[in-house]
Amino acid sequence: MRTNIEGTAHHEAGHAVACLMFGIAFDSVTIVGTDDSNGHLTRPKPGWYNTDHFDDRHLLRIRDEVAQDFAGQIAEWKYRGKRPRYGTQDDNQKAFDLALKLTGGGKTTGAFLEYCWCFAEDFVNSNWRSIRLVAGELTKGKTLTSRQLSEMTPALKPD
Repeated sequence: MRTNIEGTAHHEAGHAVACLMFGIAFDSVTIVGTDDSNGHLTRPKPGWYNTDHFDDRHLLRIRDEVAQDFAGQIAEWKYRGKRPRYGTQDDNQKAFDLALKLTGGGKTTGAFLEYCWCFAEDFVNSNWRSIRLVAGELTKGKTLTSRQLSEMTPALKPD
């Protein structure tokens, strides 16, 4: 039987592995619940979030950030075999806000989000073994630091 804690572990592992592979800084990932979540990734807010001008480097960074936002729920969905009913609203809002900041709205925003969703699905599928490994470690220890995850790097390779 698949438990809620295992689903949460896969969700958070999806975020953490995406951060590691995309070079997105984070402090730790945990499945220790709070009043408003079953788990979370702790990370600093990058300085480039505050800019009003984006160049090509920002486009790829935003793609990776949005894909990282989506990777958690996609990993949980893949593990459970059904779409998560809870715990995705904040991730989706962050993804939408970044896409909107980049595109300015309209059809381009929806198209960019669809592209990022597909990119994240491909990422989760090609890194499933690594996500499963991290989820397993989270269920044992509840929290992993980015350093602990980096030390697992030899085992974290695309399938």
